[in-house]
Amino acid sequence: MGMNDANYPRSVAEVMDPGKRYKPATIRAVKAFARSRPWTGSLEERQRKFRELNLALAAAYGVNEPRLIFGNDESTDSGRSCFILALNVIILRGRLALSPTSTSLRTSSTVRASEGRAGGV
Repeated sequence: MGMNDANYPRSVAEVMDPGKRYKPATIRAVKAFARSRPWTGSLEERQRKFRELNLALAAAYGVNEPRLIFGNDESTDSGRSCFILALNVIILRGRLALSPTSTSLRTSSTVRASEGRAGGV
C-alpha cells in the first residue's frame, strides 16, 4: 500500500450512506446507466455508456463534465481508478466490466427514500 492508503476505505460499503438523498436527475442518470446494460457490448460501446453517465451526472450537479480517461487493461481490476480534482479528470483503469447487481447501487431504496422530498444531493 502507498503512503495514503491507510485512510482509504476497504470497500464501498464503508463510504455508502443509506440515508443519503440524491437529486432526481442523479437517480434518472444512474437508472439510465443501469438500463443501458453497461456490462454488455464492445469496449467502445461500454466506454460510450460511461461517457453518457459522466455527462448526465455533471449536468445533474451543475458542474463541468470531468474528462474521462480510459486505461484499458482487460486483465486487471479497476482498483487503481481515480479522480484528480485539480485537473477535473477521472481515470478508469482496468476492466470495464460490471455485473447487473453492481449498477443498482441500492437505487430502489434510495429513490423511495428521496421521493417527495425537494432538494437532495
